[in-house]
Amino acid sequence: MNNNAVIYTRFSSQSQDKQTTEVQVKACKEFAEQNGYNVIDIYSDEAYTGKNDKRPAFRQMVKDSEKGLFQFVIVYKYDRFARNTRLSLNYEAELEARGIITLSTIEPYSNDANGKLMRGMNYLIAEFYSNDYSQRIRKGLENTASKCQPTGGQRSLGYKTINKQYKIVKNEAIAVKKIFEMYADGQSMADIISYMNECGFKTSNGNIFNKNSIHRILTNKRYTGTYVFKDIEIPNKIPRIVSDELFKQVQIRMQKNKLAPGRTRAKTEYLLTTKLFCGYCKGAMVGSAGTSRNGTLHNYYVCKSAQNKNCHKKTAKKELIEDIIINNIRKFLTDKNIDKISKKVVKLFEEQQDKYIIKHLKDAITGNQTKINNVISSISETNDENIRKLLFDKMNDLEKEKRSLETELAKEEKKQLDITEDNIKFFLTNLRDGYIDTPKYRKTLINALVNRVYLYDDTMIIIINTQNENVEVDLSTFLNVESVLISQPMVHH
Repeated sequence: MNNNAVIYTRFSSQSQDKQTTEVQVKACKEFAEQNGYNVIDIYSDEAYTGKNDKRPAFRQMVKDSEKGLFQFVIVYKYDRFARNTRLSLNYEAELEARGIITLSTIEPYSNDANGKLMRGMNYLIAEFYSNDYSQRIRKGLENTASKCQPTGGQRSLGYKTINKQYKIVKNEAIAVKKIFEMYADGQSMADIISYMNECGFKTSNGNIFNKNSIHRILTNKRYTGTYVFKDIEIPNKIPRIVSDELFKQVQIRMQKNKLAPGRTRAKTEYLLTTKLFCGYCKGAMVGSAGTSRNGTLHNYYVCKSAQNKNCHKKTAKKELIEDIIINNIRKFLTDKNIDKISKKVVKLFEEQQDKYIIKHLKDAITGNQTKINNVISSISETNDENIRKLLFDKMNDLEKEKRSLETELAKEEKKQLDITEDNIKFFLTNLRDGYIDTPKYRKTLINALVNRVYLYDDTMIIIINTQNENVEVDLSTFLNVESVLISQPMVHH
């Protein structure tokens, strides 16, 4: 194993600018140099949310990880990797399976139970802040939307905004209307794409047309003169490009095509991916699906070694295994255990967060201010206008960097105030008493507390993230049932 590493950075367009990426890269390079890692590449996503994996640089990094060229991925903070807990843990597990370790410059969490608890709680807190911030952004946008003004985002082809009002771009509007007419006349997506590109039309981003860009246009109700923002729709508030009749005709055809046979089934999410292991061979268990004679789809977890005939582990019903685990985790969250976990989490955050993140940011701000003062001194000492211009540009860059660092510091300090025993107890109590059938709740419960699960044919051992405690479950009473009721008694601690 060599010490080759890559750096991954990301910033979201809502609250950050390009300078944030430069700050992250700088910190990651310093971390690599201090710890002997050889940086061979940098992947940066600018103005992309961390809530999903629809980020070109991130996807390229994951793809390149298959080549075996690097053994480490360095991020500034783990929430740069992804703000979505499940997504982040899944991708880190995928990289780990290839022998690649994800490292943070200022969050040195260990790989033991304490470290995993910290990671899980840190991701959950980051996800909370991300959702909370999104709600505040939405409120501001809704206020703008109430006035039927543009709310930002990608421009719709055919429109431009002047003084916060929508205006028609004549040539683009002609292209939009033609797309609707061709689709309503029964022409295929391929025919429409070919026609638009041959005529030299471009998308609102200046690119050639493809299936996605055509689909976005055909489903955009704004072209009927309706102002649209999320679930807010106000008719006759912007200039119309297509008639209601033409738009309706297109939607009817699109719905028929959507319902046509042969469409892909909805993707099933296996909540225990990367956490469920065969009790016999200790290999990973993965999601699988099969159809019975009557056409019913059934979902299972299967041992990968058993698939290759190298293990005798039987398949396990997905819903049954997930229900049993969720029931047991809820039972584990007694008031006594919640109190114990809350104390431990707060102590770990006090030891690690204060020591690393806030100190790092304060030191970086101090260092940045020193550089600004040096530049100011240099400006005052020279009369050369060219040099003065270069120095002013340098000072502007440093000021941007300082603002980015101060924003990060404010977020971290606010987070510190919120990490109290009472707040953690409140969070865990709500986690215990949540709506069991809600997919997001089930994922959150597993992400926060399940370290790993070893599954035998007649027994299950659940390892909790908190204190390396195990919950052993006798499966013999559940082998012939489809689901486990939440009130079902169980548990051997």
